[in-house]
Parts: sequence; C-alpha cells; structure tokens
Amino acid sequence: MDLLPLNFPVFYQCAVKGNTNLAQYDAVSVLLLGKLRKDCDDGVVIWDAEATGYTSGKRRLKKELFAQSTQISQEDARTRIEALGFQDTVTIAKIVRNLLSIVDLSVDARKYIEESPDEITLISSAFLTAIKCPAKKVFPLGLSEKKKIAFCYNEANINKISSDPNRKESFFEDISIAESGSATESNLPTELLDRISSARAIQEESQSSSSI
Repeated sequence: MDLLPLNFPVFYQCAVKGNTNLAQYDAVSVLLLGKLRKDCDDGVVIWDAEATGYTSGKRRLKKELFAQSTQISQEDARTRIEALGFQDTVTIAKIVRNLLSIVDLSVDARKYIEESPDEITLISSAFLTAIKCPAKKVFPLGLSEKKKIAFCYNEANINKISSDPNRKESFFEDISIAESGSATESNLPTELLDRISSARAIQEESQSSSSI
C-alpha cells in the first residue's frame, strides 16, 4: 500500500476541515501566518485560491510562507491550533492518531507526535511535522487519498489493522477492488466479502461527505 505523506493538505483535510467555524482562507491564514487574513498587514496574505490550493495539495507553499513556517515553535503551533476553535479536541486528536497508522513517518517523528502529553499538543505536533516536511513536488489529493483520510474517522477500521501491519495493505487493496467493481462477489470467500463491504462503506462516506 502507498502510505500517505504527512504534509499540510493531508493534515488539514484530516484534522481541520469541518472542525472549525473559520472560513477556509482564515483557517489556513491562522495556521500558516498566525492570524486572520484581515489582520495581515505585513504584505503576506493568503487569498482564497491559494488557500484552496494549499489544502487540496494542488499548490506548494510560496517561498515567504515556507520561510515563516520553518520558524514556528511548538508553543506557537499550539497557539495557532487553539485559535481554530476546535470544540472536540479529544475526537480530533484520536483521528490524528489514527492518521499516523497510514502515513509515511520515521520512527522518531512518529514517537514525537504519539508521546504528546495532551490532545492539543498532539494535534500541534502533527501540524508542525506536516508543515516542516513539505513535499518536494505538488501532491494533489485525489479520491484514493481522500478515502484513506476518511478511513481515519472510523475507529473500527483502525482496530482491525492495528495488530497486523499487513492488514493495512490488504485493506486498501480491498478499496481498489470495491472501487473497480471487477470482482465477481459470488466467487469470493466470506472474509473478503466482509472486507470489501467495509471498504465500500469508506468509499460511500467519502463520496457523500462534502467536508472532505
């Protein structure tokens, strides 16, 4: 299975999208610049199209934003996450923990996030990791990536693969089968049918949710 990168668009779609009352351009501005767009008076402003590009993976951070993002401290990251006004940090932190099971991270980077002492620190640590490890090239989030992100919202799915690393690969192979519809279900074993049914549920959740 191709693991997702833990970059800004993946973090945003998993942890921020649908969890803040701020407009997308303001949420992105808070995360990247530390303030709402209306308060940006130093020449660096994130416009609507740029915010959409950054959160979808279709646009890389412009140089001045990347330069500023490398200077964000843990304390500053926490302040920015708090400024998003999350109502349920426990659930969001759990979703971020789930995300860690399907992203490509070093052992040290994963440990840095997982050993956070509280929910806000965990979310802000994931944000810092994402923002300081930008993709070397544009990585647009397609339907496949969005399905994997939707997967993180279902605790039952995470429980199924947590004890078996190989389960992760087979589960997303099932998603591919469900998407293509190429399998003849009458010829498949019951266990695989159950897995494909779960994969289709993920597909339906992703397609029916406009927040992802």
